[in-house]
Amino acid sequence: MGVDYVLLYVGLLAYLVLVLLLISIPQPVFEAGRLLSGLASVYCRPNSRVRFRVLLPSGVGVRFTDSRIEFVGTTVGLGSVRDFMKLGLVTDYSPSRVDLSIQFEGTVEIWGYGVYEVEYECLSMDRVRVRCYKV
Repeated sequence: MGVDYVLLYVGLLAYLVLVLLLISIPQPVFEAGRLLSGLASVYCRPNSRVRFRVLLPSGVGVRFTDSRIEFVGTTVGLGSVRDFMKLGLVTDYSPSRVDLSIQFEGTVEIWGYGVYEVEYECLSMDRVRVRCYKV
């Protein structure tokens, strides 16, 4: 009777190890649409401010310069940009960058794995201040 329990225990333990080896943990996915949605909410609304969090996977970076958002280590699909083109917020698009109809005050970069808190503040009709903090 005791041998049966030992064999059952060893069999279940081997099954558990096999399942754990075959399971792959998914990597987080970066969504550029969240950055653009935040901009759309303060677009042409002086003295408005929005704050949200973004999860960046390892090897991904975002740079806010002049009137452009550049993406490093990832690409942005046209589907996530199309609605913002209709709003007039996005003027030009390529998979690695998005040109905007607004100007950023200064240059801000976020790089590497982590959760970042992004804050947009509309200073005037066409100027936005960006602040990013790692949480």
